[in-house]
Amino acid sequence: MAAETIEESNLAGIGSDMDKELRKAAAESEEEFAGAGSEVGLEIWRIEKFEPVKVRDEKEHGIFYMGDAYIVLHTYTAEDSDTLKWDLHFWLGKDSTQDEQGSAAYLTVNLDDMLSGTPVQYREVDGAESKLFLSYFSQLMKVEGGVASGFTSPEPETYETKLLHVSGTGTDVVVQQVPIDVSSLNNKDVFILDLGMKLYQFNSVNCGPFERMAGSGVLEKIVALRNYEPEGINIDGEEVLEIEEFWAPFGGVVELSELPDPPEPEEEEESGIRKLYKVSDEDGSIGCDLVEEKDGENLSLSLIEEDSIMIAVANNEALFYIGSGASQGERFHMNFKTAEILETIGLPWNARVTQVKKDGDTSKWDELFS
Repeated sequence: MAAETIEESNLAGIGSDMDKELRKAAAESEEEFAGAGSEVGLEIWRIEKFEPVKVRDEKEHGIFYMGDAYIVLHTYTAEDSDTLKWDLHFWLGKDSTQDEQGSAAYLTVNLDDMLSGTPVQYREVDGAESKLFLSYFSQLMKVEGGVASGFTSPEPETYETKLLHVSGTGTDVVVQQVPIDVSSLNNKDVFILDLGMKLYQFNSVNCGPFERMAGSGVLEKIVALRNYEPEGINIDGEEVLEIEEFWAPFGGVVELSELPDPPEPEEEEESGIRKLYKVSDEDGSIGCDLVEEKDGENLSLSLIEEDSIMIAVANNEALFYIGSGASQGERFHMNFKTAEILETIGLPWNARVTQVKKDGDTSKWDELFS
């Protein structure tokens, strides 16, 4: 999915109909956000027609529709303290619209303000989620469409068959809906063919016990989510060749030797290069001026301008520092412009972004400076 710049979207104009809708939604969101972050735990809101709708059923926590955008708030206490702290994420599904993405960014700022501006804020992009975000869920399950697609309560006559690819083990299990095609299968991972009221877990020939366990956890979660009505069936290795119902959506049985090898996981390259930028916004055009670049050394703390918006870049991750002089409107604007800013400083549009504020928790930012 290519990033769309703010200028290309209808979110560019302050005072536009879209801007007015978002400001109205931000005001009305106070009721839906009431009590948010008041006790330890996880809270999730899905964006619907510019407004946050709380996902109240905890069984649905960890299920994200790729056609939607979400806000996720993690409330916790620091060690040896009763003081509440917050990590605030907005997650952008790969098929979500620019308006939904803008709404999530906009409403996240509103919730941040309701918590006195102290949360650390994270932008999460489908397929590039942070380890912190993944740690909240026993499985992160991403399915096509939006909430109206009927994943949690399928109608047998109309349910569209899905193929789910299970990858990872332990606390890093990710479930991704993939096309129903032989090219989506391989001889190493676990796959779940979801027929609505019957689910086949295919444990491929070379998958290990931890992968099987992860797949079983996903299968059990889906069955429980649907009030234990569907039948869950485990198939190991070559047993799958005898299950015609499994192969029907693929057009017939395929020899396992014909399945492709799984792609090698991409390793994130670490670099000792650190850069510090100052953000300028003259005449509505975002600019990022390089202030300092270091190789293998911390950046200079003395170069931070407390009233400005600064960006530190390390290991392909951007940390935004919001100075005390930044208004709510400027912070709305920054969230909208994130993709453009990343392009300006040479990072991909889906790079991880963490936002800290001068008066909030700056520990992650401080690690880069001396």
